[in-house]
Amino acid sequence: MVNNTLIVKFDHGCLDSSSSDSLCISKKVNNVYNVVFDNAAPKPAVGQKKLLANNTFNFTTNYQVYFTRDYSNDALINSATDPKDINLGQYVEWQNNDLTEPTKADVKLLSADQAKSSFAVKNAPKDFHVAVKASTGKNWSTIFVDPNQHMGGGTITLTPKNEYVLYWYNLADTEYVHEVFEGDAFKFSFPPGDSTRTIRYGYATQDQPVDGSETPSFYIVD
Repeated sequence: MVNNTLIVKFDHGCLDSSSSDSLCISKKVNNVYNVVFDNAAPKPAVGQKKLLANNTFNFTTNYQVYFTRDYSNDALINSATDPKDINLGQYVEWQNNDLTEPTKADVKLLSADQAKSSFAVKNAPKDFHVAVKASTGKNWSTIFVDPNQHMGGGTITLTPKNEYVLYWYNLADTEYVHEVFEGDAFKFSFPPGDSTRTIRYGYATQDQPVDGSETPSFYIVD
């Protein structure tokens, strides 16, 4: 397990306290970003984190799998089963209307290379969509819901990536499906051997906008 820490800082004057937008975080799974797993806002809703000039978000590479009964973009996620803890290289199976305990996958289910980065759900029913949660420290948050409709009875391989996006969206909820494309968001990852990443929202030269017309952007802080 890796404990990742994301620090987001704002240049002077770049955090608009009157904005209704939220800073949203999504993680790539199976090559898509489709769930807001954490967010914060200058004007937070009840239960939402308040966005400050200096913010810290924590999340891990501990995973769980479960099923949802439907998939809809821009909608809250409703679980249909209890989640099961799972590690890379393992699988769970749908049996007797429940998910089994995780078991090490053989090479027929996950190749040696796949087992280093993926886990699987076997015998997935066609009426459900598999979903993945990640630990955010004290809580668990959904990071992915499979958008595809399957025939049922097959195996679904799930591959969380060390790839994340930040973006602004008028949304107070987590556990929320929102499909976002890489070109519409700021992409980042954690360097090998480093579990902390700092990102600044502001100007190319910190706290110094060019002639008053420069639009703030996200920047990696070395």
